Amino acid sequence: PITTNMFQRNPLHLACMDIRSPVRCHAACMLVQHTPMSCVQQDFLGKTPLHFLLERNPMVPKQLMHAILEADPKAWQRHDRTGKTPLDILKERNNNNNNNNNPIIDSLLNQKEEEHVLVEESSTQQQQQQ
Repeated sequence: PITTNMFQRNPLHLACMDIRSPVRCHAACMLVQHTPMSCVQQDFLGKTPLHFLLERNPMVPKQLMHAILEADPKAWQRHDRTGKTPLDILKERNNNNNNNNNPIIDSLLNQKEEEHVLVEESSTQQQQQQ
Protein backbone atom coordinates (compact mmCIF):
# COMPACT_ATOMS: atom_id res chain seq x y z
CA PRO A 1 0.00 0.00 0.00
CA ILE A 2 1.03 3.57 -0.71
CA THR A 3 1.50 5.85 2.30
CA THR A 4 -0.99 8.73 2.56
CA ASN A 5 -1.54 11.68 4.85
CA MET A 6 -4.70 12.39 6.86
CA PHE A 7 -6.42 13.61 3.67
CA GLN A 8 -5.64 10.30 1.93
CA ARG A 9 -3.19 12.09 -0.36
CA ASN A 10 -0.07 10.25 -1.46
CA PRO A 11 3.26 11.89 -2.36
CA LEU A 12 2.19 12.19 -6.03
CA HIS A 13 -0.96 14.11 -5.04
CA LEU A 14 1.23 16.52 -3.09
CA ALA A 15 3.75 16.87 -5.89
CA CYS A 16 1.02 17.57 -8.47
CA MET A 17 -0.45 20.33 -6.32
CA ASP A 18 2.49 22.62 -7.06
CA ILE A 19 4.72 21.91 -10.06
CA ARG A 20 6.64 25.15 -10.48
CA SER A 21 10.10 23.97 -11.39
CA PRO A 22 11.71 21.32 -13.59
CA VAL A 23 13.09 19.64 -10.44
CA ARG A 24 9.59 19.20 -8.97
CA CYS A 25 8.33 17.89 -12.31
CA HIS A 26 11.18 15.38 -12.46
CA ALA A 27 10.46 14.26 -8.89
CA ALA A 28 6.78 13.76 -9.74
CA CYS A 29 7.72 11.76 -12.86
CA MET A 30 9.95 9.56 -10.70
CA LEU A 31 7.05 8.97 -8.30
CA VAL A 32 4.88 7.87 -11.23
CA GLN A 33 7.62 5.59 -12.53
CA HIS A 34 8.27 3.92 -9.17
CA THR A 35 4.69 3.84 -7.84
CA PRO A 36 2.34 3.84 -10.86
CA MET A 37 -0.62 2.86 -8.66
CA SER A 38 -0.35 6.27 -6.99
CA CYS A 39 -1.90 7.73 -10.17
CA VAL A 40 -5.15 5.87 -9.54
CA GLN A 41 -5.45 6.65 -5.85
CA GLN A 42 -8.14 9.18 -4.87
CA ASP A 43 -8.01 11.45 -1.84
CA PHE A 44 -10.89 12.19 0.53
CA LEU A 45 -12.43 14.49 -2.11
CA GLY A 46 -12.14 11.78 -4.76
CA LYS A 47 -9.39 13.69 -6.58
CA THR A 48 -6.54 11.92 -8.32
CA PRO A 49 -3.10 13.45 -8.85
CA LEU A 50 -4.21 14.38 -12.40
CA HIS A 51 -7.10 16.44 -10.97
CA PHE A 52 -4.59 18.47 -8.94
CA LEU A 53 -2.11 18.75 -11.78
CA LEU A 54 -4.74 20.36 -14.02
CA GLU A 55 -6.46 22.44 -11.33
CA ARG A 56 -3.50 24.00 -9.61
CA ASN A 57 -0.82 24.57 -12.23
CA PRO A 58 -1.06 27.26 -14.90
CA MET A 59 1.55 25.47 -17.00
CA VAL A 60 1.02 21.70 -17.11
CA PRO A 61 4.21 19.78 -17.96
CA LYS A 62 3.40 17.42 -20.80
CA GLN A 63 6.01 14.87 -19.70
CA LEU A 64 4.28 14.48 -16.33
CA MET A 65 0.83 14.32 -17.88
CA HIS A 66 2.08 11.70 -20.34
CA ALA A 67 3.64 9.66 -17.50
CA ILE A 68 0.38 9.71 -15.52
CA LEU A 69 -1.64 8.70 -18.57
CA GLU A 70 0.75 5.84 -19.34
CA ALA A 71 0.39 4.58 -15.77
CA ASP A 72 -3.38 5.10 -15.75
CA PRO A 73 -4.92 5.26 -19.24
CA LYS A 74 -8.37 5.86 -17.75
CA ALA A 75 -7.22 8.85 -15.69
CA TRP A 76 -9.34 11.25 -17.77
CA GLN A 77 -12.49 9.40 -16.76
CA ARG A 78 -12.04 9.29 -12.97
CA HIS A 79 -14.69 11.37 -11.18
CA ASP A 80 -14.12 13.22 -7.94
CA ARG A 81 -16.89 13.46 -5.35
CA THR A 82 -18.50 16.37 -7.20
CA GLY A 83 -18.59 14.32 -10.40
CA LYS A 84 -15.82 16.29 -12.11
CA THR A 85 -13.22 14.48 -14.22
CA PRO A 86 -9.78 15.75 -15.23
CA LEU A 87 -11.21 16.12 -18.74
CA ASP A 88 -13.87 18.46 -17.30
CA ILE A 89 -11.11 20.53 -15.71
CA LEU A 90 -9.25 20.71 -19.01
CA LYS A 91 -12.42 21.85 -20.77
CA GLU A 92 -12.99 24.54 -18.11
CA ARG A 93 -9.43 25.78 -18.55
CA ASN A 94 -9.99 25.87 -22.28
CA ASN A 95 -13.21 27.88 -21.86
CA ASN A 96 -11.56 30.28 -19.41
CA ASN A 97 -8.90 30.97 -22.03
CA ASN A 98 -11.68 32.04 -24.44
CA ASN A 99 -10.83 29.20 -26.77
CA ASN A 100 -14.23 27.54 -27.11
CA ASN A 101 -13.58 25.82 -30.44
CA ASN A 102 -10.44 23.90 -29.62
CA PRO A 103 -10.22 20.89 -31.97
CA ILE A 104 -7.97 19.04 -29.54
CA ILE A 105 -10.55 19.25 -26.75
CA ASP A 106 -13.25 18.18 -29.19
CA SER A 107 -11.12 15.23 -30.24
CA LEU A 108 -10.61 14.23 -26.61
CA LEU A 109 -14.34 14.18 -26.12
CA ASN A 110 -14.94 12.10 -29.24
CA GLN A 111 -11.94 9.77 -29.21
CA LYS A 112 -11.26 8.58 -25.65
CA GLU A 113 -9.01 5.76 -26.85
CA GLU A 114 -6.42 8.23 -28.18
CA GLU A 115 -6.32 10.46 -25.10
CA HIS A 116 -2.63 10.12 -24.33
CA VAL A 117 -1.61 11.25 -27.83
CA LEU A 118 -3.97 14.21 -27.98
CA VAL A 119 -3.12 15.46 -24.50
CA GLU A 120 0.46 16.12 -25.49
CA GLU A 121 -0.75 18.27 -28.39
CA SER A 122 -3.20 20.10 -26.12
CA SER A 123 -0.54 20.85 -23.52
CA THR A 124 1.84 22.16 -26.17
CA GLN A 125 -0.86 24.38 -27.66
CA GLN A 126 -1.80 25.78 -24.23
CA GLN A 127 1.81 26.57 -23.42
CA GLN A 128 2.22 28.40 -26.72
CA GLN A 129 -0.91 30.46 -26.09
CA GLN A 130 0.27 31.62 -22.66
